[in-house]
Amino acid sequence: MQEIQEFFSRMFPQVEPSLLAPMFVNAEPRHFAKKELFCAQGETPEVILFIQHGIFRGYFCNQKGDEMTDCFCYRHGEMPVPNLPLDAPANINMEALAESDTIALPVEDVLQFLRANDFALRIYNSLLLDSLRRHIEVKKMLYQVEAAKRYAWFLEHYPDLDPLVNDKYIASFLGVTPVTLSRARSALGRKKRSGVKP
Repeated sequence: MQEIQEFFSRMFPQVEPSLLAPMFVNAEPRHFAKKELFCAQGETPEVILFIQHGIFRGYFCNQKGDEMTDCFCYRHGEMPVPNLPLDAPANINMEALAESDTIALPVEDVLQFLRANDFALRIYNSLLLDSLRRHIEVKKMLYQVEAAKRYAWFLEHYPDLDPLVNDKYIASFLGVTPVTLSRARSALGRKKRSGVKP
């Protein structure tokens, strides 16, 4: 419990620990094996996860049955949330791409905490806005930028993931084929070697 208290104190330093305490009374560590599914599309998650370390991928399947990567979550304290609002069915599947350790909080505990604390609700709304901005940025990039620049953008915004994540997941996230991703990677490498800015 002490570890969990310290985790949330670091996550929300602007909130008094006594105010946070009710939220993590029922919190518990939860480990995910590689490729373990946290939540399937259509299911309603019973817990919210906070990443300690690991990698999660949100994805859905198109009409052909191909998996399309919607998002990656891997930063310390990040929440791999497959649904909004928090008590709604999941819009996407969410799986661990690597051995991952998280802290799980019951959804109902979090909702009660948000309803009772205006300051916490403002923090939550701020997190939602940040998530919305990232999704808008991704969609603009997919529709307006060529493949090589998409890959350069990915390296800038997800600097640790490229060597850790399967190429097909990165390719589907960027809206390109694995072959196109490989060509973009090679082109970027050539530009770097020649000193040309991507």
